[in-house]
Amino acid sequence: MQIKRFEASDIQEALRQVKSEFGPDAVILSIKELERESKFKPLMKKVIEIVAAADNGFNNGSAKRERKTYRSNYDADSIKKTLFEYFEYMLLEGVEESVALDIAKMLKSIMPSPHLEEEGKRCILRVLQGQDMQTKRLKLKKNSNQKVAFFGPTGAGKTSTLVKLATAVSFSGRYEVGVVNLDNERIGASAQLEAFGNISGIEILNVKGKKGLKEALKGMREKDLILIDTPGIGRKTAFLAEELKIVLEEARDLEGYLVFSATTKTRDMLSLMEVYAPLRINGLIITKMDEASSVGNVLSVAYMTRLPLCYFSMGQEVPGSLKAANLWELVTRIFHRGIKEVISSLPPEELAFRRNRFEILMEEEEDLFWEQEGENETKEKGSNSALSLRI
Repeated sequence: MQIKRFEASDIQEALRQVKSEFGPDAVILSIKELERESKFKPLMKKVIEIVAAADNGFNNGSAKRERKTYRSNYDADSIKKTLFEYFEYMLLEGVEESVALDIAKMLKSIMPSPHLEEEGKRCILRVLQGQDMQTKRLKLKKNSNQKVAFFGPTGAGKTSTLVKLATAVSFSGRYEVGVVNLDNERIGASAQLEAFGNISGIEILNVKGKKGLKEALKGMREKDLILIDTPGIGRKTAFLAEELKIVLEEARDLEGYLVFSATTKTRDMLSLMEVYAPLRINGLIITKMDEASSVGNVLSVAYMTRLPLCYFSMGQEVPGSLKAANLWELVTRIFHRGIKEVISSLPPEELAFRRNRFEILMEEEEDLFWEQEGENETKEKGSNSALSLRI
């Protein structure tokens, strides 16, 4: 069997390379998201690495037969027990039950071994990628006059994140950056940005309303990147989102990042996203990652909304505490403790009750799946599965 690594800027291109090299019977051994080193981490380049295997004569299907034999050696009860442990562990780490159940259901078909936690985490990464969970970072171009707005509730860390990103981009020496502050009613935000402007030499403009924004953008038309700070909006001030939308009409081709603290509950994050529904949201920035005891809420929100995770912020250091979001880092952060040790700490009665409930939930999901398949028998089963080991 031949084993080879493939690298590309995205998973689709990496899979295309695998198929071109090994054909349709290639076996995917692992998928990783890597970052190439750069002086400024927010500008690091994302690379997808796939390790695949196939017989030298891959068209005879021997790789697929080998995988089937490998899987058949596993005890079904061991696999069920392992899936239950992963499910319960995710719940304990703050992952929403519906999300944890989805992941467990899809793990069932790709878990290579019920005894290897590290490989189990890599399988979870594959599940997330197969469900269109993505990371995204700022793609800068000279003379593009790119505009990025930061949205979020008061206290989420919008201004601090803007400062970190502006510093990283400016210090690269390749791009001209400007900052427009629409949050001038809050004294703290204006003072923080003015102090930052004095130290960094980055132009800061405090403006009000649609007319003020129009004039500011006109004055910064030579900038490569314009970062826009906005007022904090919460559920009680949801009406301000519509007003902000009208103001931002002056910023054409605007890209919007929604900023959340990692200490915010999943339900509150989703509720706030409804508040910001009138605005264009292109991705999520998660702050205070260093303060959160668990980050299952971050995975849940990204999974449920399918919005790309853009940056993680942890600490006060400028700009070093802002880094490009990474799905593998999120998975390893959630599974930071031994799964079996955590599950075994539960009282026996509660453990038995939870396992029985999990098996019922899994059976309900399987019944629903087969009912849906029966309604459309003309479709080839599994042909569209993003998690199939065949390409």
